[in-house]
Amino acid sequence: VDFDTHFRAQLPKWSLVFTFSKELQLTVIFSGGHSQAAFSGSSSQKVSCAFDHILELAVPLHAVNSQAADHLNMSVELRTDDQALERYPTEGSFILIGSPSVLERLAWPV
Repeated sequence: VDFDTHFRAQLPKWSLVFTFSKELQLTVIFSGGHSQAAFSGSSSQKVSCAFDHILELAVPLHAVNSQAADHLNMSVELRTDDQALERYPTEGSFILIGSPSVLERLAWPV
């Protein structure tokens, strides 16, 4: 996702949407130099965040997946209003590994 300052200056309001499943999304809204993050849907739980050139989120693992200790599927979209400008990965999702034993099992299937 392009976080350069020139790009951000052209967009007065934009957001990043982290999708963990069809039912669970974390949206970070950037507007007027401020950012705020919250889960969408029924929980609407707020999440602490900080942003300059790097986005830091304090996401409790229990909020994103009961199996997060093993792995977590995630995709990220850069949006303005209701339009997606970029998505990572383009299709599917990233797999975030939560433990060395799971990484070893996925890297060395027997």
